[in-house]
Amino acid sequence: MDEEDEDCRQPVLLHNLAGKLGYYDAYSLNRVAIRLGFKPYKLKGAKNASWLLSAKDADALVARLEEEKALRILPEDQTKVQGIGGVYCVDAPSYTGIIRVKIGWADNFANRFNSYRTLVPDLRVRALWVTRATWMEQMAITYASNTARRVSNELFECDDIDALVAGLTAHFSALGISVATSALDDEEEDDGTEVF
Repeated sequence: MDEEDEDCRQPVLLHNLAGKLGYYDAYSLNRVAIRLGFKPYKLKGAKNASWLLSAKDADALVARLEEEKALRILPEDQTKVQGIGGVYCVDAPSYTGIIRVKIGWADNFANRFNSYRTLVPDLRVRALWVTRATWMEQMAITYASNTARRVSNELFECDDIDALVAGLTAHFSALGISVATSALDDEEEDDGTEVF
């Protein structure tokens, strides 16, 4: 029995797999699959054909992405505190009227925010929840995934950023973590909002 006979399962649609893995669309997952050495394909002659992966490759891709996810998050006891840090929510302007927000975790928020500001000078901090627990970033991302449209891993588009921040604040408050106010910088912008 050759290798083709061993795996006679149906090919997997990248669109379906992308939804299960939390990717925005099949195109995004297609790029990741190619980066990892997999070869997605389309059926020849089909108009608007979907990207497919063999069932064996789909299983291997999922396993590989789970391995990468496990390597990305440091255990809490190995995280070094280098300043005020925690889970942050930053308003990322799209310049087209779309409201975008980035949610992430940093052990030194001031340094992270300054590095972002070199690329996008008009970023605005919406909230910083001071915590050393890195897993709380995933909690915030999961909440945002359920209330906003995920554009990439930590970037979301939403209709009401204030409602998103209020919902996240309620989740963090339930864990005893409040929003940091002016924790990193006492400056205020012209419109009266605080800058971190």
